[in-house]
Amino acid sequence: IIQGFLQKFKPEIQGLSNAAVTGTIELYTKCGDELLPTPTRPHYTFNLRDVSKVFQGLLMVKPLHVQNSDSFTRLWFHELSRVFCDRLICDEDKDWFFKTASELLKARFRILDVDPEVWNAIIWCDYLR
Repeated sequence: IIQGFLQKFKPEIQGLSNAAVTGTIELYTKCGDELLPTPTRPHYTFNLRDVSKVFQGLLMVKPLHVQNSDSFTRLWFHELSRVFCDRLICDEDKDWFFKTASELLKARFRILDVDPEVWNAIIWCDYLR
């Protein structure tokens, strides 16, 4: 679905569809394996609906707003944060999320600089809806 959707975008962005899919699934798997529910965190249950929410967010963007691969990568990271990190309640879990997402940015998207101040800033929103 994402590959077909990205056909309207520049070729450099179209090439990121596999990275977005594999990166999202890897993060989902790691969250399910390492962020287990406990009595203090019973809402730490992750399912495939979370994966679909990431892609639902990606599918809402227009080519006009994503001019290059860096913008798409930031959008992908934002959607991961919105779906997975917003659910986390303690700083230790949020730090784990950022470390894991940073590894995926380096491995899947070949991003070298993953400064938390830059990547954790809110960058995508839609005020018109």
